[in-house]
Amino acid sequence: MEELKAQAEDLGIEVDGRWSEKRIQTEIDKALGADPVEPKKPEPKQKAGMIIKNMRPNPMKRLGLPGFGFCTLTDEQMCSEQFMKRIRHGIETGALSEL
Repeated sequence: MEELKAQAEDLGIEVDGRWSEKRIQTEIDKALGADPVEPKKPEPKQKAGMIIKNMRPNPMKRLGLPGFGFCTLTDEQMCSEQFMKRIRHGIETGALSEL
C-alpha cells in the first residue's frame, strides 16, 4: 500500500487516507492515461430467458407477475442472487412453475 501511495504522490496525486489500494491504483491508471478496468458482471447461473408462471390467481408485484401470468427473466434478474433465491423458493413451494 505504501508503494502505491508513493507512486501516486510522485505522479502528483493527492492520496486521501480513506482510499483503498484499488482506488489508488485507479487514480494512478487515470494519471498515466490507461483505460480503467471495468469490473466484470457476474455471469448468470442459468441462461437468460427462463420462463416462469405464477400458479396463483393473485399478482406477485415483487416479481412483476400478474395472476396466473407468465414472465421471461432478463440477464439482470438472472444475475441477482437475491432475486433468484425468491424464484427458487417460489418454485419449491409451488407458487411458481418453471417452463
